[in-house]
Amino acid sequence: MSKLSMLSCLFVLIMIGQSMAQPSDSTRWKLDWEDDFSFLDESRWSVLNYAAHGKELQLYMADNVWAEDGNLVIRLNNRPVECLPEKNWVAVNSCELCKQGVYPYSSGWVETKKSYYRKYGYIEARIKCPYRRGLWPAFWTFIGMGIPDASNYAEIDIFELYGHKRPNHVETNIHLVYEPGTFTKNLQEHNLKKFSYVNWHTYAIEWDSTKIVWYIDNQPIRTTYNHGVVDPVRIIFNMAVQTKRRLQPRKKSYFEEKMYVDYIRVYKL
Repeated sequence: MSKLSMLSCLFVLIMIGQSMAQPSDSTRWKLDWEDDFSFLDESRWSVLNYAAHGKELQLYMADNVWAEDGNLVIRLNNRPVECLPEKNWVAVNSCELCKQGVYPYSSGWVETKKSYYRKYGYIEARIKCPYRRGLWPAFWTFIGMGIPDASNYAEIDIFELYGHKRPNHVETNIHLVYEPGTFTKNLQEHNLKKFSYVNWHTYAIEWDSTKIVWYIDNQPIRTTYNHGVVDPVRIIFNMAVQTKRRLQPRKKSYFEEKMYVDYIRVYKL
């Protein structure tokens, strides 16, 4: 190999390393904002109340989201909740107002307010999730549902977890709708060794105009190019319940499960 070829290969390797470099070991990233959840900052976060998400079985209630001991806590339980028309509903663009009736589960949903929407960056959170059949915790970003300045409907799932699968199973996904009647998704499933999401782990994405890289505990698990997510997005933490009967929780007596978020950090180039 010629000296010029060797130098070219070295340059490529350096550039690849820079593109995969994380905030902890790269000066290309600058901290934009962070939250250690010493309290629930309502100037930054919207908490849904009497809100529903499609045909899912849980009703999102504000009393299922709080800060405690330096963690954001999101609770899900199987206490039925009735959606009443005289309640002071708080729904944001990711969800809709609940439909009158009884929901068999109650859960929590929190998302960043519009002044904290971001386009591109490195988004990282340290999270611990419960493992129970039927549960569906998620850490994701989203734009659409009535946002007038969005050119598309786009979702990046940093993770989705399913309680009917093993606790080492993590799913990452991209959903896009560019034109009416079109829908694309890019799902990948990850069965990780020596991993269980019931323990604390860091989850992150590196997102720029050309690629999205997913990380767990600082290790890349997926890279997708030409992703098409080009709008500022909101960041969301929530827990849902599987809608298929055969996948739902089996325990009929009262139970509650909690998802914990230690911190979130958002970096920009």
